[in-house]
Amino acid sequence: MPVGRLAAATQGDLARSRRFRDIFVPQGWRDEMRAVFATGQAGWGFICLHRERSSPDFTAVEARFLAGLTGHVAAGLRKAVLIGPAAPDGGAGPGPGIIEVTDELELIMLNQAAGHWLTDAGGTEPLAPDRLPHAVHAVVAQLRALEAHPLAGALTPRLRVRGRSGRWLRGMERQAWLAERRAALAAAYDAEAATYDDERHPWDMQRAWVARVLGLIPPGGTVLDAPCGTGKYFPMLAAAGHRVAGADQSAGMLARARARGIVFFLERTSLQDLPYVRLFDAVLTIEAMQHIPPEDWPGVLANLRRAVRPGGLVYLTVQELERHHIQRAFESLCARGLPAVRGELAEPNTPGYHYFPDRDQAVDWFGRQGLVIVDEGFWRGNGWGHHHFLLRPGPASPAS
Repeated sequence: MPVGRLAAATQGDLARSRRFRDIFVPQGWRDEMRAVFATGQAGWGFICLHRERSSPDFTAVEARFLAGLTGHVAAGLRKAVLIGPAAPDGGAGPGPGIIEVTDELELIMLNQAAGHWLTDAGGTEPLAPDRLPHAVHAVVAQLRALEAHPLAGALTPRLRVRGRSGRWLRGMERQAWLAERRAALAAAYDAEAATYDDERHPWDMQRAWVARVLGLIPPGGTVLDAPCGTGKYFPMLAAAGHRVAGADQSAGMLARARARGIVFFLERTSLQDLPYVRLFDAVLTIEAMQHIPPEDWPGVLANLRRAVRPGGLVYLTVQELERHHIQRAFESLCARGLPAVRGELAEPNTPGYHYFPDRDQAVDWFGRQGLVIVDEGFWRGNGWGHHHFLLRPGPASPAS
């Protein structure tokens, strides 16, 4: 059954669950019920429901009811993914095209609309396996690359192709491009995890700011390092007498961090999805915000603010790139037909993604999310600038 209940998994003894003890209890939650929306072997989404401490546990009847809905929801989500992105980009056209090929790119079937679009994209008539447009080969290659990645179900490969008619055929949407870069970045960190600590990046400045944070929070406090990477700050935090928690979206990095045997809690999640509420005396987000696109900055800052207890601290670093490099990167991305905004850097032959807001933009976002600057510093080296911000949640609610 595609539904699970925490109460059932623990046989009614919720305290057996570490997740319950470390996360649910502080947030006033009790039972949890999760469901996966899947068709066959493909997952299209999931839902996670919680009960407050004063409410009864989820029942088997409720679980069966939810299970009866999962297939219908999955079918709807699948249809939305398959039909929605395939809609024409405006103007007259034959409608969505559907093509099916084998792993060897041998043509199995296509509808009439697909024949129209493939011919316009550079194919020949009649279509033959060895004469399919290069765009088809590129999309299949992307699909193969994504199949082994844990975020594959959330990604849809797309290409921007100018057809013979002069029309752009289905440009890559920005959210699809960002999701692709995010998945590629996580995969790159997984691949580099084993040797990541061998790279000797200067971090004396960061250590000095971490030491300041540790001196400002209560003795024996709880500190979240997110993203924690291999946990290189863990020994420093533990030596100061604090409880250490970590979060990162890279499974490879988390494995290295877990091997240190220091943390009391470690979770695989991204800054965009941090679920914590008033659990920590301090949160460290070091050398990470450059991987966050501008539209995600407000949400990430809200997550960091929500994670700290009243009076807690957030230590955040923000990288800076010189303006002429920013302009050159933006012109390159636009020339490649990518849906980029100024400030972004994404090299064509690497999986990385960077976004470099100026200081004023970052400070504006801090204010809008109710984060007050306690102190800040700046250091430049090797062509990069590094802003260091010590933030504290303000008394007012975050601005919307």
